[in-house]
Amino acid sequence: MKGSAARWTAVVLAVVGAAIAAYLTTVQAGGVDRAWDPVFGRGSDHVLRSSFSRSLPFPDAAAGLVAYVLEAILGIALSTPRWGRRPLVAIAFDLVGLGLAAAAVGLFVLQAFVIQSWCLLCLASALVSWTILAVGRLREGRAAIDVVRRRRREDRPWSTALLQDGTTSGR
Repeated sequence: MKGSAARWTAVVLAVVGAAIAAYLTTVQAGGVDRAWDPVFGRGSDHVLRSSFSRSLPFPDAAAGLVAYVLEAILGIALSTPRWGRRPLVAIAFDLVGLGLAAAAVGLFVLQAFVIQSWCLLCLASALVSWTILAVGRLREGRAAIDVVRRRRREDRPWSTALLQDGTTSGR
C-alpha cells in the first residue's frame, strides 16, 4: 500500500481501535455492568476485571485509548503539507504503531496463559493494532530516520534534524 493510502488506512483503523478501547475503558470503569461478548461470554469480564487489568491506577484499556488517539492524531498531522515532512512526527507515528502491536502480543499472551480467559473486543483491538502495522506504514519512519541521518551528516543540530520542515534550508 502506498504511503498516503496506508497512512489514512492506519488513521481509520486507529479510530476504530480508539472506539473499542473507549468501550473497554467504560466497562473497566464500571460504566457497563457486563462486557458485550457473544463469543466468549463472561470471559471478557474475567479479562477486563482481572488482577492484571487492575494493576494500574486507571483502567488499562485507557492506555490503549490514548495510544490509538495519538496514532490517529500523528497520522493526520503527517497528511498536512506543513507538518507532514517533519521526521519526528513520522518516527513517532511508527513508534506508536509498533508499541500498540507489541502490547497486543503481550495482552494475547496474558489472556492465554495467565488469565486463561478470552475477551472478544480485546482480541479485536489486537487485530486492529496488527493490521495498522501490516498496512506497510513503517516505510515512512525508516525514510524519516534516513532524513535525520542525512541532516546530522550535514552537521545540523538534533533539534533541526528532527523538527525542521523538509521544505526549508534549516540554517
